[in-house]
Amino acid sequence: MNDRIQKLAEMALRDALFVNVDYSDVAQAIISAQGEEEKRRIIQSEAPKLYRINEYTLLTGAFPVIQLPTAESKADLGAVFSKYAFYENKLLIHAGNHKTADFQYAVTHGFKGYLERIRSAMQHYAGDSQKQHFLSELELACKMIVEWGRSFAAACRIAADEEENPLRKKELLKLEQICRRVPEGPAETFYEAVQSYFFFFTLFPDGLGRLDQYLYPFYKKDMAAGRLTREHALELVENLFILIFSHMGTQHEWSGINHGAVGGYTQDGRCGHNECTSIILEAVCELPVWRPQVSYRVTRKTTSSQLREVLEANMRRPDLVMFLNDDVILQNFEYLGVPFSDSVEYTASGCNETILTGCSQMGSIEGHFNLMYSLNRLWEALDGLCLPDFEAFYHLLEKYLKEDLSVAIQLSYERDRECAKDPEILGSVFTDGCIERAVPASQGGARYNFCTWCLIGLVNLANSLSVIRQMVFDEKKFSLLELRGFIRDNWEGHDDVLVDIRKHAHFFGSNDPLGDDLVNRIARSVVEMTRDATPYRGGRYLFGTLTGYEVAHTVLGRETPASPDGRRNGEPFAASISSLPGTDKSGIVGYLASAAKLDGRYLASSVVVNLTLERSMADTGEKRERLLQLLLAYFRMGGVHLQINYLSADELLQAQQNPEKYKNLRVRVTGFSGFFTSFDKALQDELIQRSLHRL
Repeated sequence: MNDRIQKLAEMALRDALFVNVDYSDVAQAIISAQGEEEKRRIIQSEAPKLYRINEYTLLTGAFPVIQLPTAESKADLGAVFSKYAFYENKLLIHAGNHKTADFQYAVTHGFKGYLERIRSAMQHYAGDSQKQHFLSELELACKMIVEWGRSFAAACRIAADEEENPLRKKELLKLEQICRRVPEGPAETFYEAVQSYFFFFTLFPDGLGRLDQYLYPFYKKDMAAGRLTREHALELVENLFILIFSHMGTQHEWSGINHGAVGGYTQDGRCGHNECTSIILEAVCELPVWRPQVSYRVTRKTTSSQLREVLEANMRRPDLVMFLNDDVILQNFEYLGVPFSDSVEYTASGCNETILTGCSQMGSIEGHFNLMYSLNRLWEALDGLCLPDFEAFYHLLEKYLKEDLSVAIQLSYERDRECAKDPEILGSVFTDGCIERAVPASQGGARYNFCTWCLIGLVNLANSLSVIRQMVFDEKKFSLLELRGFIRDNWEGHDDVLVDIRKHAHFFGSNDPLGDDLVNRIARSVVEMTRDATPYRGGRYLFGTLTGYEVAHTVLGRETPASPDGRRNGEPFAASISSLPGTDKSGIVGYLASAAKLDGRYLASSVVVNLTLERSMADTGEKRERLLQLLLAYFRMGGVHLQINYLSADELLQAQQNPEKYKNLRVRVTGFSGFFTSFDKALQDELIQRSLHRL
């Protein structure tokens, strides 16, 4: 990190790097103007006055950008969400929807490419007035954004004319030239590609996509031509990341807003780890900011030296560097009927969500569903029932689970139907399929449409069912009604039973087939129950298990009574598929072996695997090599994801008791990281109680 980047980073951390601009007056003038020429004149004359080119930056751009609201934008989600109120924080939690644009197409084609596609679609749908109207809105938006991009060139010229330092003047004039070429046209150089990427990111400021793959062809060409050095490439990438961080700035303490992927397979099946992969990892580790975060896509062709490089980055910034398994995730997409040419471009977005880049309304998580809610309802119906064996009990649970899933499906359908009233102009431009079909993304125009829900309490339900199968039906240590009594007593006065359960039950996380099989069985039941349901946008329902900003495992756990796995009233659920404290009896190897057994046919969406290690477990080269071999074995077994915290429970306890001394301690939660002392006590306690794994 050179002096220029250091100064930019310091400004960003002081919230003094102004890349957010109020366009409201200019945008309203543009909307009210008659004709394209008048709209273009306003952008060219008024927009440059709003920008202040930072004295150190090598890139330019601003948030938010011009939005063009239309008469159709009248979605009223308030009415829909009022129906959620009865179930919220008990059965379900509504979630946001992350997306990632096809930045590769954007950078290599520019808006000229989009406009050509729009005009081609206009010819194709010449006789359809509704589609023509939608396409004309897309065309107008693209034309206005082209002018908006040019206005930055004008701003650079103004700044250059006022600049006395000849070196800085030269930089500004070069930036002016770049802004006259992109984002309207395709990028030709690495510098242009980075600037073009940032322009498009300001239009769609969410996921980063596969940035190393987008930049590498430009890097390779410029290095061969002798017009780029690695140092300058790193400087541009670090400048870009600081601007991305500044979108939300320091006021947002969590990391999961901007997430991308590096590595992974290429279109021709090679390992995509390249020089830009290394530059991006270095930039993430060097910068003192906490966005963006990246997931490294491990493949069977990833070498030990490449994975060692990523592990070193992970140890430097465990809050920002995670691992994904390409071979498993691509197979999961194959189950869904997605061809390799599309699935290989998947990325991580938001809180570890795997999404199809730029061609899907797959989103991230439509909501969090509380699996334990159905079990709690079942307890109320036990009186007078004769359940001769575990299979009878499980089938009864499925009845309640199907009823509860139908509630979530109906609510999500109504929400998406309301959202469809907004044509989502920019989202439709950047989502492949919408232009060609002349259908907004919100109405199913994307090439792929999925509705994704997270199963919260999956491990708790599996462990609870394991206790019931083993101790009620197989060993007959107590009856179902007696177990219900223990739960209603919140386990008070039943310590002997609780100790027996915790000591002898077959729990998930110890490579115990009797404890692990129920996780997949529950997921399979959920998929089969929803197989015939079609989301509003089309496609199908997908399921995974992660917890995002809503920290659903603590929120839903807070509203859920005690459970057969020994959990007490209000205690958090396991985060994603984390093993519960004291249940991973086979240590780290057993836990990872259990995690590797998940069946992607049923958990085809995102799954998060948390690992917590003492710092001393990786403080020498020999220990890091052992950890590296463990990771390689885990991914070869079929592990889909991994994120690691290097800390101790004692350290977290000290931070909880003395927050002023630990205000800079960042901890990975599930799909995001944040300052430990800023979390509420329930989440802090859950993090402290997570199992500490040892090599």
